[in-house]
Amino acid sequence: MYCRLLTFRFQNTFSRDELISLFENDEFSSRLIHSADTHLTILQKHSELSKFHNFDYQGLHGALEQDSHTNILLWIGRIFPETIDIDDMLMQHQMIFQDHNQEYSLKTFEQVLIPQLKDVSELPFYIDLSDELIDTAIAFISNNLNSSQAAQSLYLHRNTLNYRLDKIVSYSGIDIRTFEGALVFYLYYQN
Repeated sequence: MYCRLLTFRFQNTFSRDELISLFENDEFSSRLIHSADTHLTILQKHSELSKFHNFDYQGLHGALEQDSHTNILLWIGRIFPETIDIDDMLMQHQMIFQDHNQEYSLKTFEQVLIPQLKDVSELPFYIDLSDELIDTAIAFISNNLNSSQAAQSLYLHRNTLNYRLDKIVSYSGIDIRTFEGALVFYLYYQN
């Protein structure tokens, strides 16, 4: 099982029950894990990693803003395995996004993290991957996120490369198939 934290921050009063009900019948097993006056955090869970990548977070954000007639900030956390302590991930999630609470829009983990990469030693997390996975990721990024070229340069079948990329996302929570994810990963491992 994989998990992802979503935090919604409201500018005005907003119907929490309406928002929570949106997640009760979705394809994820979602639940409310933190709530305060101006925000709430939902934990999404699913056994398939691809479901997170195919979920329309931008559409959800737009629909919520349009329906509520208010500005909403949606923080999309990194994907992590269920085996990691949720309380630790919630604390990390809040720490990473805390400086962006005045901006109302959609923010992903990678977008918020890029400016913080100036000093990797101060990042509030650590990614521990095998040398094989790091080499795979660097080759994928060096080949302009082109899986065919990366597989060829590594002398791998494309399916093997895709399997390794899925493992990287699973272990690190950073999707290096996106520009922001690739940038975060590359800067993290090049420092």
